[in-house]
Amino acid sequence: MVKQRIILSLVIVVLAAAPFGCAGIVKFQPEDWTAQAGLVQDLLAKWESYRIYAAIWPGDNAVALLFDLRSDDRTILANGWTRVDTHADLASLVGWLQAGQSARLFRVLGPDGSLFGYLYTSLPGLQTEVINAKTILFYPVNPPPSPGP
Repeated sequence: MVKQRIILSLVIVVLAAAPFGCAGIVKFQPEDWTAQAGLVQDLLAKWESYRIYAAIWPGDNAVALLFDLRSDDRTILANGWTRVDTHADLASLVGWLQAGQSARLFRVLGPDGSLFGYLYTSLPGLQTEVINAKTILFYPVNPPPSPGP
């Protein structure tokens, strides 16, 4: 009898905690390869519709661009990222990403599937956090450690 109560209690705790465990996930949905070039050009053309941030490593190497939609009530915080304020800077950073490793465009989706913006990068596994239903946070993108002596 005691064993059954313990098992039932554990099942209830796991079921009650499941929604909270999934509540903090930011999803990256890759755009189709065939449409990606056109979508990147659209982002460049409509750049004023976004708050744009760049992750830049030493040597001025852009490794990621983050496009936060201005017209919605959702916010992307980009801790340690550089704000991009001009079209010329954006075009230069996009060109740098396209000249490097195969950059990929992703939709940035909140836990409920709502669109927060776009991410253009060739890096895997960026660290994010859901602050609340309307706010997500991107942490700094640190370069890999230098080889030791």
